[in-house]
Amino acid sequence: MTMLANHETADPGPSATAEPVLRLRDLRLRFGHGGADLVAGVSLTVGRGETLCVVGESGCGKSVTALALMGLLPTPPARITGGEAIFEGRDLFQLTERERADLRGSAMGMIFQEPMTSLNPAFTVGQQIAEGVMRHRQVSKAQARAIALDILKRVRIPAPEKRLDSYPHQLSGGMRQRVMIAMALVNQPRLLIADEPTTALDVTIQAQVLALIAQLQRETGTAMILITHDLGVVAEVATHVAVMYAGRVVEAGPVEAIFTDPQHPYTIGLMGAMPSLGARQGSLSTIPGTVPPADDMPDGCRFAPRCPFAQDNCRAEDPPLREVAAHHSAACWYAPLEEKLPASDTRRAAA
Repeated sequence: MTMLANHETADPGPSATAEPVLRLRDLRLRFGHGGADLVAGVSLTVGRGETLCVVGESGCGKSVTALALMGLLPTPPARITGGEAIFEGRDLFQLTERERADLRGSAMGMIFQEPMTSLNPAFTVGQQIAEGVMRHRQVSKAQARAIALDILKRVRIPAPEKRLDSYPHQLSGGMRQRVMIAMALVNQPRLLIADEPTTALDVTIQAQVLALIAQLQRETGTAMILITHDLGVVAEVATHVAVMYAGRVVEAGPVEAIFTDPQHPYTIGLMGAMPSLGARQGSLSTIPGTVPPADDMPDGCRFAPRCPFAQDNCRAEDPPLREVAAHHSAACWYAPLEEKLPASDTRRAAA
């Protein structure tokens, strides 16, 4: 792979021979007319049956990217200033609002982070699922209700016949999230975007929900983009990973490569901050500082103010995302780190 133009990212996703379900190229997005791009040159690719995990701290641009793909950002103030998102041969960013609405809930589904703010408290679970079915299929109200009941059974809602006529506030957090999964999958989308789908759930329910999503994905062959900050979730479900920082992808590749040989200082920092159940040498590490706001982005590499390896060239020029190993890319002037940095520095970063 040749080096890409500055800020443009490589495509973490399927092999070059596979036809991707979605190919996002060089997305640039900002709010208002001042400041820097909040999302600056992000490219992502996901294929049929694959799970691309987009990981990073809060404020890195993960959810904004997902909402841009779904056409759910308010415009204004949001403005897409560049890039394309090719889905089934069409650029999502060039479609009319009516065309985007026809795709949402049918060819493209989304599971939101907090179901209580996404479900309508004035309508029953069955009414809300059936509404999506009738919007995209030529079926009667009775048929839509039967389809809604069937999908509640598939997501393993207890007593689905009863829950069909329940209101969201009458359900537990885990059941509400299952309802959101049902709504996202009822029309068998080719692309599913899940934005932190287990954050508000306890650990046991998290595992159940993730297993359910994975099973339904295997059954349907749906491509999934899973947004999370939890590296444990990434290790469990991802086939490919894109690590985002301050609106850019800083590392991308197969999940095995990211976990066994991270090549960006930010990724190494995230790994060091991840707790484990086994014996650990020393304490958890931390990444000093915070993600910069969109109106105060630093020059050069956006991670440079927090990076233990940053030099003058890092602060002057932003490194492109380039391949450092087969299908594994990193946006760092010193990657591969083991070749360009002293061994003591790389050991210190991983500690």
